[in-house]
Amino acid sequence: MLSIESLLLCAGELRHIMKLKPWGLIEVLTEKYQWDEHSAFEMADFLIPMLEFDPTKRATAEQCLRHPWLDDNDDDVRPADFDTVGPV
Repeated sequence: MLSIESLLLCAGELRHIMKLKPWGLIEVLTEKYQWDEHSAFEMADFLIPMLEFDPTKRATAEQCLRHPWLDDNDDDVRPADFDTVGPV
């Protein structure tokens, strides 16, 4: 079992990853998975509030369920699309 200590050096640097390119969610969706920019922005608007580090600022389940992306009748992006993305 991996522990956080086995992944980080004393200075908080990643132990086994020497080169890490910061890559934003929108860039991942548009560049790696070829999503159109509009769909990527909509998905990011849905996901990013859930990823807030501070739990008091993080989106609640209720807020997420009310997000317009889930009600969107546009078939651009649906959760089923994740079945075809392949390994990250």
